[in-house]
Amino acid sequence: MRLWAFAGRITYWLAWPFLWAYLRLDGERTRVAVVCGDQLLLTKGWLGSGRWALPGGGLHRGEEAIAGALRELREETGLTLQPSQLQFHSEGNLNRNGPGFRYQLFIAELKTPAKVRPQRGEILITEWVGHATLHANNAESAVLLAVHAWWG
Repeated sequence: MRLWAFAGRITYWLAWPFLWAYLRLDGERTRVAVVCGDQLLLTKGWLGSGRWALPGGGLHRGEEAIAGALRELREETGLTLQPSQLQFHSEGNLNRNGPGFRYQLFIAELKTPAKVRPQRGEILITEWVGHATLHANNAESAVLLAVHAWWG
């Protein structure tokens, strides 16, 4: 898995100009912060910076943001939530160390941690992570925004 993650980081940086153009043209994106106690559901993709990220992605043409957020959460983590469980928090701009894009952040709270699984081919790790362990060197800015929004 380490070799796969390393290859993904190299590919990410080599493809940076193409990713920048794609993300600019791709339109709206979402991120979902799923909170349970003092933990946050996070992912690490094979293609990326190697930092913890929130589940989420681009919207399909004509898709509402909440529907896209729920779809991406299910695809990347296997977790299925209802629209009533998501609460819109804010809009943000993710551009730390790479191509940037705008996203809508949704937050959901669970009483017990659900069993999750990474999306085959895109996500290396899907894990419940303690919020106190997250910082600028190991988490994307959207993760830190969610931590600040929920735990202050």
